Amino acid sequence: MPSSDDGVRVWDRCRAFANLTCAESTRLGALPSAFGPILHSLTCELAADHDGSHVAFTVAVDGGERWWWLHWTADLRRLVEAEACDRTDDNSPERDDCLLPKGHPGPHSFDISATR
Repeated sequence: MPSSDDGVRVWDRCRAFANLTCAESTRLGALPSAFGPILHSLTCELAADHDGSHVAFTVAVDGGERWWWLHWTADLRRLVEAEACDRTDDNSPERDDCLLPKGHPGPHSFDISATR
């Protein structure tokens, strides 16, 4: 795990990827008031070597108040509505909220490298 210039631990991001199926896209497209586009090509947003299923944000609805995620493993896929994690990085110069679902395993999104 690399560290940033300020000595804070930065985790590598998981490299797993998935594409929404037609049925998943149809289900998400039927949700009310999509806030932005439905993301169809997904990369797991958790830290590398995480426990449990992979997780990727797909779309926000109802003015951005409800967030939908794809959870997947080699043999199981689920679309899940979940609240965002309520953790904030108070050590950054600007407020940095965790953009992962509440109860996610491992480090928060602000501790995971966005690029590889």
